[in-house]
Order: sequence, then structure tokens, then C-alpha cells
Amino acid sequence: MTEEIARGPSEASRPVRAVAAALTGLLTIVCLLWVIDLPRYLGQAFYREQFLAPVLGLALAALFLTVPAGKAPRRRVPWYDMVFAAVGLAAALWISVEYQRLLVQLAFRTAEVVVLGVVILLLVMEGLRRTTGYSLFIVVAFFLAYAMVGHFVPGEFRARPVDLDWMVVYLAFDSSALFGTPLVVGATVVVIFLWMGQLLFKAGGGQFFTDIAMAGMGKRRGGAAKIAVVASALFGSISGSAVSNVASTGVITIPMMSRSGYARRDAGAIEAVAST
Repeated sequence: MTEEIARGPSEASRPVRAVAAALTGLLTIVCLLWVIDLPRYLGQAFYREQFLAPVLGLALAALFLTVPAGKAPRRRVPWYDMVFAAVGLAAALWISVEYQRLLVQLAFRTAEVVVLGVVILLLVMEGLRRTTGYSLFIVVAFFLAYAMVGHFVPGEFRARPVDLDWMVVYLAFDSSALFGTPLVVGATVVVIFLWMGQLLFKAGGGQFFTDIAMAGMGKRRGGAAKIAVVASALFGSISGSAVSNVASTGVITIPMMSRSGYARRDAGAIEAVAST
């Protein structure tokens, strides 16, 4: 199977980019407030899912506003992507606000929780397709289909019958499914890690790590490329983001490699690989 190339951000209008930036900024603030345990200091108690649902909704809204459905870049966001963004955010916020009431209805699989589950799962699957391509999307879709028809499979691969509404409710609301460890780690560790990396970059951390690498590798053969590799490794251990890594150390190391005789294409490739 041919691996799909992840789709890049669209060339959307400035207001849309501003809205997407506001959504991602709000997502970071929500994660930060949860990590510092602000609700406890305010004397409030929340379920973990009441925090994770807005994080998921904000991420989905920002995704549909910035990542196009196809490979070609777009000049404006189509109406259906705006609908997807609004519906995803609204459904997630509804789950967060009404979670205590919905929690009682989960066992009965009421129409409300089933509809919310279907909406969230479909939007997550579409977001998965847009960001990673069809390969992972097909793998996930295959196992979802297998859960429904696995009881028809003979032999050792035979599965127990599963009701569709039960599977939807489980996948959308259970702490071992959508609101499980991957989303928890992403919201409480990865987002904060990237945020701290950006703070370090703004404070001059990229230049600091580049200076260290230059002191150790500057006089060696191929020193410019080695400086790029070492500086990217050092900054990557803090930032955790390939993009921020290139943005911080690359603005120094790529021109340095070009001045040392490396072709621009090679210099960019070395920095990109070293930062990944």
C-alpha cells in the first residue's frame, strides 16, 4: 500500500487563520490550567473527561479550519469544513458541560449519547484521514468493521457479537478509548512540553544550544553539518517538536552550512532530518 503524504495546512484567509490560532491558544491555556490543578485551588471538582472533551473539540475545530480535505492547498475554507469545526467544538463542549448527566445515560445508551458518540467518532476519523493519510485510517476502519462482523469469522479469530450503539458509546466516552491514555498524554504532557519549548526558543535557547554545538564541532571536518546535528539534538530534547526545532536552530545552522559550501537543498535536508 502506498503511504499517503500528510496534508499540509491550507492557505486560508487571514480571519480564518486568526480563529485557528485563537483556538490553539485557548487549547494551550486549558491544558496549562489543568496541569497546574487550578480547579482544586478554586474548590471545584471535575471529571477528567470534562477537561479532555474541550481539548478534543478545540483540536478538531482548529484542524478542520487549517487542514484541507484534499492534497491541493485551498484559498478559502469551504462551508462544510466550517460546519465540521463548529459541530465538533459544540459537541465536545456539550459533553464537557453535561458530562455528569450523560454519565448516568451511558449504561442505557440513550439517543443523545449515541448521537454525540457518532458525531465525535466520525469527525475524529475524518481528522485522522486528513492529517495522516489513508493508511492509518484504513487500519482503524478495518478493526472497527471487524468488531461488528467478527462473530461471523470462523476459527480462532471469531469474536463476540457487539451491538453498534454499545461500540459507539464505548469508543466515544470510555476512559480506555477516545478519552484514554493517548489523549491524556497529549493534553497534559505533549502540549505543555511544546509550550515550554517555545518559551525556551523565545528566550534564546536556540542560540544557546547552537553555541554549545559550535564550540564542540566548529573545528572538525564537516563542522557546519555536525553543528546542525548536535544543536538540533540538544534543542529537540527540550522542545519535542521538529517544526520548532527547525525554526529555532535552523535559522542559524542552514545559512551557516550554505556559507560553508553546502548546497541549499542539502543544508535544508540535513537540518530537517536532524530536527526530526
